Amino acid sequence: MPKVAVLHTSFVFVTVEPVITDLINELIPGAEILHFVDSDVLGTVVREDGTSARSEERMVLLARPRRPPART
Repeated sequence: MPKVAVLHTSFVFVTVEPVITDLINELIPGAEILHFVDSDVLGTVVREDGTSARSEERMVLLARPRRPPART
């Protein structure tokens, strides 16, 4: 099953207006959709007058799959 990760800057498109989820479901039926919300991403891009290497790295880190913690 394909996975689609979506980075949002507000909970609006996750909880109130499902247009993004509806579109993904239409284009990729059966996909697992992962929603990430980081309200500071947009503010950082505006403050930096564009996407810097630092903000790009932050967005990539948010989207990377996480490994479960090692069992001891």
